[in-house]
Amino acid sequence: VNDELNSIALNAMDTKSGEVNDENLSESQKTFLSKYIKSQEEWEELAVVASHRSVGGVKCSEKGESIILNINRPLAVGISDTLAKLILKGAYLVGGDEGEISGGGDVEDDHGTLAKLYDEDFFAAFGKAFGEDGVCYVGGPDEQHLPGLMLHGVAGLHGSVELVEGSGIYVGGVEAAVEKVLEGGCKAEDFRFFIGRKVFAPGFLDAYCRNGAYTPFAVPRGLILKQCIGLPQPLFHEVLKLSGGEMSDISAIEVLKRRDLEEEK
Repeated sequence: VNDELNSIALNAMDTKSGEVNDENLSESQKTFLSKYIKSQEEWEELAVVASHRSVGGVKCSEKGESIILNINRPLAVGISDTLAKLILKGAYLVGGDEGEISGGGDVEDDHGTLAKLYDEDFFAAFGKAFGEDGVCYVGGPDEQHLPGLMLHGVAGLHGSVELVEGSGIYVGGVEAAVEKVLEGGCKAEDFRFFIGRKVFAPGFLDAYCRNGAYTPFAVPRGLILKQCIGLPQPLFHEVLKLSGGEMSDISAIEVLKRRDLEEEK
C-alpha cells in the first residue's frame, strides 16, 4: 500500500509547477486512491441503525432508505454557539455572515424535515446546558445541512421517539433535554448530538452487510449511548471483543497495528 501511495504521489506531482495534479494519474491509480481514501474515512467505523427500510426513529427522505449514525466519530467536546446553531437549525437555516436566526414557528426543508425556529432565549439556555460538557459527533457525510440529531436513553422525555421499539434508545426531545439538564435531572453527557448521517438507497445497506462491508451486531444499549471520549479502549474494539469469536480476533490483530494501543491488549 505504501509503495503504491508513494508512486501516486510522485506521478501526481507536476515537476514544473510543484503542484499536485491528479490528471497525471492513470485510471487504476485514481481508483486505488479513491478506495484508499474511502477506507480511511470508514476505518474502525461503528454505527447505530437509525432507520432501516424507512422503519425507525429517524425520518427518511425516500421510501425504503436506511440511515445509520456513526457513534465513534467525535467532533467536539463542548458545543460552541456556531455548532449549536448547526445542530438546532441546520446549515440551510443559518443565514447571514453571523449565522443569525429570525422568526418563530416551524419551517420545512427540502427533505420534509421540520426544524423549529428557536428564539435567542432558547439558544442561551441550550448553551448553558451543553456549552461546556455537551458532545457532538459526525454522524456521517450525508445531509450535513440538516438539523442535527440527539440520541439518549431518557425514557418519557417529551418530544422524543424510540429508535426501535423496545430498544430503550430515543431520538429527539431537545427542548425537554435542555430543561432536564438545567434542572439537574440529567447530565449533559446523557445526550449525544450528531451532525450528518449516512444514507443508503433501498437495499444497499442489506447488500453491504451480505458482502461483508458491514457486520451487524446486537449490543447492550449502554454501549450505544456511551460517549466516545477518554475511554480506556476504543469503543470499536470494546464491541468486537464483546462479540467474541472471529470479531474478537480481528480486534486483536488491529490492536497489534497500533502503537498507542499495544499496552491495552
